[in-house]
Amino acid sequence: MFDKFFMDYMSNIIPVAFNLQSENEIKKMGNGEPNFTVILKKPISKSDLVTSTSLALGEAYMRGILKLIKTYMKC
Repeated sequence: MFDKFFMDYMSNIIPVAFNLQSENEIKKMGNGEPNFTVILKKPISKSDLVTSTSLALGEAYMRGILKLIKTYMKC
């Protein structure tokens, strides 16, 4: 489900390691232990992302297309 554009774009705007998850795959982005997981139920438009990243991601979150899960460190 994740195309190269989306994975590269998300890696470039998020400076920490994270997981990118769809219904049938999980990709680790960045180096180190993932700080959180982005769950994407369907693709977000490339044109929406490059026009206004925060608006595109915010709308996807509000519509239930995108979900964030925080990863807690073990002590």
